[in-house]
Amino acid sequence: MTTRARSVKITAIAVLAGLLAGGAVAVGSQQTPDTPGFGRQPANLGQVKNDVKAYYGDSVDASGHHHAADSSEWARQAARAVAEGQSYLARRLSQRVHNPAIVLDVDDTSELTYG
Repeated sequence: MTTRARSVKITAIAVLAGLLAGGAVAVGSQQTPDTPGFGRQPANLGQVKNDVKAYYGDSVDASGHHHAADSSEWARQAARAVAEGQSYLARRLSQRVHNPAIVLDVDDTSELTYG
């Protein structure tokens, strides 16, 4: 084998080794669907706070306490849920249900704790 042929062979091997090593690094550094935060940026905390305030119709009293507005989206959804519950209970009671009961998971679902 000539010196030139040997040089070309060594260069080709070095290039292939570099490509394989670079490919292995690239594959190893790729995120997968199991990687936390894969494919999305985290929510902007300031925007999330503004969204919560808008949902509850945030107002602040003279003491600095936050309150939900009666006209807020939360109030509309809560009123709708109460009306549906009252309608359901009235219908079931008119059917003479034995031992009527209500089960509540007492948290933000059944009481306002926004402030």
